[in-house]
Amino acid sequence: MLDALLKWLYNRQNITFLIAVAGFLMSIYNFLKDFIQSRTRLRIDIQDYFRIETSYGAKDIIHVKLLNLSNRPTVLSTITIKNGGWLGLSGEGHRLGSYRRTIAKKTQRKAGVLEREDVWFSDVLPVKIEGNGCANLLIMADENDPVFQIGSLHLIKFHTARKNIRKREKINRLRDLELLLECREPSCQ
Repeated sequence: MLDALLKWLYNRQNITFLIAVAGFLMSIYNFLKDFIQSRTRLRIDIQDYFRIETSYGAKDIIHVKLLNLSNRPTVLSTITIKNGGWLGLSGEGHRLGSYRRTIAKKTQRKAGVLEREDVWFSDVLPVKIEGNGCANLLIMADENDPVFQIGSLHLIKFHTARKNIRKREKINRLRDLELLLECREPSCQ
């Protein structure tokens, strides 16, 4: 057996063929490895929905955690939401995250003197998420009218440069401002 193998390897054409097959298999392996590692894999966890009543109207906010599971950076360019039923989601789509807006302000005064002022702002899209990185976002709807409808199905689209991700969510409740302020630290001004 070993003698026959050595005799086969002694032929120069057989060695060339063996090297060519090994090179082909390594290139297939590298192609598949690169394809799997560089594809867009974005995990989206919608934490909560909020509504803030202001003098301008109701402002709806979505708290989203994004995890980029690929090695390449991903840019989340827009988020749109559409209200509707189970079959054909009717209604107009609403954009989220086009503007940076003030969510809340908290001031601390001591003897009438301003001691501390904390301000929370909404995040603005686009947002770049590095490879194997994450983002914790508070995204506000562009309109001052309510976007979220309690008890109805919503189609939420997350648009990236390489992939669009769709999530169907039924909103059962809207949280209040106090819980929203616990989502993250105040913004830097």
